[in-house]
Amino acid sequence: MPLILIVDDQATNVQLVANLLQAEGYDLAAASGGAECLTRLRQRDFDLVLLDIMMPEMDGFEVARHMKTDPALAHIPLIFLTAKTDEESLAQAFGLGAADFLTKPIRNQELVVRVKTQLLLAENQRRMQEDAATKNRFFNIMAHDLKSPFNALVGLSEILLQNLTDMPPAEVRELLVNIHAAAKNGAELTEQLLNWARAQTGRLQMALEILETDLLQAEALSAMAELAQAKNVRLTTRPSGLLVYADYNMLGSVLRNLLSNAIKFSHPGQEVTVRSQLASGKLQIWVEDQGVGMRPEQLKQLFRLDQPQSTPGTAGEQGTGLGLILCKEFLAQMQGGLGVESTLGQGTRFCLSLPLPPAGEPG
Repeated sequence: MPLILIVDDQATNVQLVANLLQAEGYDLAAASGGAECLTRLRQRDFDLVLLDIMMPEMDGFEVARHMKTDPALAHIPLIFLTAKTDEESLAQAFGLGAADFLTKPIRNQELVVRVKTQLLLAENQRRMQEDAATKNRFFNIMAHDLKSPFNALVGLSEILLQNLTDMPPAEVRELLVNIHAAAKNGAELTEQLLNWARAQTGRLQMALEILETDLLQAEALSAMAELAQAKNVRLTTRPSGLLVYADYNMLGSVLRNLLSNAIKFSHPGQEVTVRSQLASGKLQIWVEDQGVGMRPEQLKQLFRLDQPQSTPGTAGEQGTGLGLILCKEFLAQMQGGLGVESTLGQGTRFCLSLPLPPAGEPG
């Protein structure tokens, strides 16, 4: 629920507003003055501030000035609650960035409606910013990441065409290997972009069915065997005999992506494990590695499309950061989720959470 800060030096006023908003189910906090208000705002993430103007030591106008000049606080919507009704005060309030202005004595229904309106507007603004960031990231990938494999294809094939008659077979083979790798990288990225676009527009085809986790895990490990062998990384699985209710292609894609990621960040001689278990009425599939791990700040940004992680692997492998975002999107489509635990220098564990087969369905 939204978290609202009520700021007033009169305890009775705070209690009156709190009683009204508690009935609407909001989370509330209070401050008795301007300095306390600013301290609380820097301690927690508030969604709205209801601010009295006439307070001792630091009035509401000064609090608003501090808020709107602080990048960490400027986005929080502010509603003034005050007995001041003159035009100069109104002009000053809105000039300082107030979202709204309510006069005392407070009219109960008006307060509730104004609060709901500002919270809705703030949520819409946040979503618009996220959508804009998503689109920007999408076009950046199109412009930058997708251009790289095509530049490699053009450059390498041009070298091959110009020097084919004089080039030793070993060099020709090396060029063809690099051309194949560039083409494969471009095809995989294009498929990821198309799948992401389909998921965003609701056009991703999905067929939920009862699947054997042991079979899915074995198939995913088989698909990644060559990649793991090239890095001398061991792939292991633990059979469980469990069933899951999911889309075969989507879940297979998620497992292959997570395994590829685990291999990418593993050192030679390390192990990547896939295992399944039941927990809290869900089927969980864990993909665990012993690799480089992540810092807490990396974990926070892991699934953000506007700030995707594209850290090179232990052998310099490159990526776009889009794969994990797609994994989470696919799992959400199947009413599942994706969690992650990681310790720098010790490895990472991804947990896929998915529904069990419906009761009464044949397994």
